[in-house]
Amino acid sequence: MKAKDIFNFRRFGKYFASDIRTCTTNYGISLLAISLLSLTATYIISIALNLIFDKEWQGPGIEIRVIVFIAAIMLIMITMPAKCYGKVTDKQYGSLWLMLPASRLEKFISMVIMAVTVFPLAGSILYLGLDTLICAIDTTCGNGIIKAASTMEWNLISEEITAELLAEGISAQSIEALSQFTNPLMYIGEFSGMILPFLLGAIFFRKGKIVMTFISIFAFSMVISMIVPPIIIIACKDIIMQVGETGDVNLLLESMVIRHLALLNFITNAICNIAMLACIYFRIKTLKH
Repeated sequence: MKAKDIFNFRRFGKYFASDIRTCTTNYGISLLAISLLSLTATYIISIALNLIFDKEWQGPGIEIRVIVFIAAIMLIMITMPAKCYGKVTDKQYGSLWLMLPASRLEKFISMVIMAVTVFPLAGSILYLGLDTLICAIDTTCGNGIIKAASTMEWNLISEEITAELLAEGISAQSIEALSQFTNPLMYIGEFSGMILPFLLGAIFFRKGKIVMTFISIFAFSMVISMIVPPIIIIACKDIIMQVGETGDVNLLLESMVIRHLALLNFITNAICNIAMLACIYFRIKTLKH
């Protein structure tokens, strides 16, 4: 088999453009509803409640708008794969999809780009754009999320908190280790990789795709929760015993595991995401009707 039979840029470009049109037809209205109506409803309800109880016009603060934003993007990640690619398991539609003039690798790459990047990004742009517009018109909402994020410090442990922790006996090295937990960049892997199980579920299960995916995630999490904690306890047994004997929590916070937790988190996310991508590709590769 020639390399161009596996991947051809021109053919992939045509298929990707077609994939965008198809997904927009299948999920475009849902994307607009989730991205725009969620914030609009939050704004109207917040104004109404403040007028009723506080007798004043007050828009929703940035905290509630950030929470709604995260919920909206998560909803897009959960529902988009089933809407756009769930029909590939149907005999009639799936047969037509398999006969489209593109290799299975090209279909896999297009599918992943659409699910992981294009639609979450489009939903974010719509939501954040409307949020910026609302905050510009109604100053009672405060700063828009984009403006607030551009001025936010990545390390959320302020000088005041640092001083308090030092006064309580927490060492500077321990505070530095704790600061990695407050960095939002540490959680990008989890957030971006969350959609992959639902993409796999959309092309694997024939019915109840979202529900069955949730059940599978829950079952997998139960197995992991029974395996990982004992391993961590065994690996950190000596340190845990020393902390218990001395009461010095710095021994734990300054341990190699905690100090390199961001790196371990990145490696773990990379392994999980690569495994999910491999499963998705294998499913597409072996899909038959």
